[in-house]
Amino acid sequence: MSSELTSTSQAVPRDADGRLAGDLACVQCGYNLRGLSPEGRCPECGCPVGRASWGTLLRYSDPDWVERLARGMRWVVGGIILTCLALALAGAMGFAELRGLPRVKVPESLATLPGVGLSVVFLVGYWLLTTPDPTTGQPEVGFSDRKGARGLLSVGSLLSILASAVGLAAPTAEQVISAVGEFLNIPGLFLLFSHLTELARRVPDPSLA
Repeated sequence: MSSELTSTSQAVPRDADGRLAGDLACVQCGYNLRGLSPEGRCPECGCPVGRASWGTLLRYSDPDWVERLARGMRWVVGGIILTCLALALAGAMGFAELRGLPRVKVPESLATLPGVGLSVVFLVGYWLLTTPDPTTGQPEVGFSDRKGARGLLSVGSLLSILASAVGLAAPTAEQVISAVGEFLNIPGLFLLFSHLTELARRVPDPSLA
């Protein structure tokens, strides 16, 4: 790649047809994008030309992908809120029982539904939040924080659902499956935070990021 080329966000002159009239390097492979349409793709790697013109800011990324990330975050936040409400309700019921108030009896077949529901909410949220960026032009190669978070958190959530399903018939198996799921969730959450840190760097406001 020529040292005169640049892959940073900049204003590149256009010709009469709206094509790039100056040198601009593809952010994916370094190919000189001069003469191409800003709405086109690099002929070498398929990366959108706009990525080199505007950078990797989320505001210039695929809008469907950004909306998918936003939906995922809403699901995760919703799961956190529901978990807090469930813990508060459990605490209130325990306090009422200590005070001698009548206890609300819930059938064992229904007692596992809240846990299953929460696991499903988090599973959907984690899956959406770790959707790969489609604007790179090439598939990811090798391990990444995004892949690790998606794999570990998805498996952990599925094991939580499985533990709730077998809980009534096999309490011991429930404990083992639940413990494995929680064990996977711990590194999965660290990888998710690292993935979100990378996404935050694509926000132009440092304080917001």
